[in-house]
Amino acid sequence: MSVVAPITAVCATALPVLAGVAFGERPATQAVLGIGIAIAAIVLISQAHDVPVIARTRLSLRGSVLIALASGVCVAGFLILMSRAKGGGLWALFVSRVVATVTLSGLALVTRRDQLPPPELRRTVAWCGVFDAGGTIGYVLALSRGTLGITATLISLYPAATLILARFVLGERLRRRQLLGLACAVAAVVLITSATAPAP
Repeated sequence: MSVVAPITAVCATALPVLAGVAFGERPATQAVLGIGIAIAAIVLISQAHDVPVIARTRLSLRGSVLIALASGVCVAGFLILMSRAKGGGLWALFVSRVVATVTLSGLALVTRRDQLPPPELRRTVAWCGVFDAGGTIGYVLALSRGTLGITATLISLYPAATLILARFVLGERLRRRQLLGLACAVAAVVLITSATAPAP
């Protein structure tokens, strides 16, 4: 977790920022500083407890890194392509969800795994879908008012909210580096939003 999560999150943040610059976006210096702090925050927040020694083989670590990179690139690709398709409104999101459903169903058939979760988990999984859809819809709506790089960066700070919920809902204890990451996340949000706020 401490290896995979930061790699995936940083890829999902850095690539949209670079794509935004390639598309002609020129964020203010204050926003650029906020983006850099946000990436540091993501790395710090994603630091989980030490993994067992048995999982620290060179082969498993290499495989985890490659999969994390691939995952980060895929998430970044989604964020970038959705920004290019924002003219289609929520229909673009609907089409992406249909394609995702077909792809996952095909994968389940090929691997011969059950397509439906056990009955006792279906309500939880349904709520996962509701929150996932809400977050993605929010991203699409935010794109209509902001730039790709800044919007993707703010979206990628979601681990901070997860960490806060884990602390107050599940009673999990936070490590010092995670607390530092939360502080960095707050600083990043303040810098980015103040840099992009309209002048009075």
